[in-house]
Amino acid sequence: MVQGLDRLKAKLGRAGVGLREAVGESMAEGGDRVLATAKLLVPKESGRLAGTLRRTGVEPTKRGNLRVSIIAGDESTLVAHGKVQLAKAVEFGTTRTPAQPYLGPALRLNKRSIVAEIRKSMRTAIKKANGAT
Repeated sequence: MVQGLDRLKAKLGRAGVGLREAVGESMAEGGDRVLATAKLLVPKESGRLAGTLRRTGVEPTKRGNLRVSIIAGDESTLVAHGKVQLAKAVEFGTTRTPAQPYLGPALRLNKRSIVAEIRKSMRTAIKKANGAT
């Protein structure tokens, strides 16, 4: 058995809701950074696609984890008689046009700082819940 595991579980249990809220706030802030970066990177021939970029709120997944999504495209960016989403065609390319990625690079550019911020918020929430300042 791992030494200190019971003590760690107790500390995490005391953090409870505060920990989830802190992580959610960090995830939302990270999502905002990815969104801002994607808006800088998205090709702007017409500006139509850039105008559809948006972030969801912090949402629970089926497994109880948290998720923040960056969404690109809507009804206004359907092309080819409504069969193809421009956002997907631009990000991944088509047989006729090369890819011009903007979402993947936006995430990669921000991932390290987002993970660090989430870790920091978790440590702070756990310390706060356990009486440390």
